[in-house]
Amino acid sequence: LSQLGLGDRQSFWDVGFCTGSISIEAKLMFPHLHITAFEVRPEGRELMDLNTRKFGAPGIEAVIGDFCQADLSAYPAPDAVFIGGHGGKLGEIVSKVHKVLLPGGCIVFNSVSEESKQMFIREARREGMACKECATIAVDQYNPITILKAYDTD
Repeated sequence: LSQLGLGDRQSFWDVGFCTGSISIEAKLMFPHLHITAFEVRPEGRELMDLNTRKFGAPGIEAVIGDFCQADLSAYPAPDAVFIGGHGGKLGEIVSKVHKVLLPGGCIVFNSVSEESKQMFIREARREGMACKECATIAVDQYNPITILKAYDTD
């Protein structure tokens, strides 16, 4: 969350929200944010509803369906986006997000493999964005998570 700079943002998108943990944490820390969370799995809505009630974080707009097929004009344009899941469509997601990302906005991605790390970097650069590796988190030598951030250089 720290890489997203949410304190200075207005609209945050969580793509691939799963259980809603990132959206919920963001809402608790930055209640001013308009949060739109996208998840392809239908059970995501129930998980988000359950967890927003459990943790006292109302007001997160959950959108169920394929993000790549969604009409994004129905939602406030984001100035920060977290990609938590991509279902093998990372390039398409980065491209679609970049088209609606507000000036000065950023995309943060947690990569769990070298392949997805390189793909995110490649796709961000293809969109004309700079990309930096912010941190790597590992409990042991297995499955390190690399946090990447893409942003326009203008």
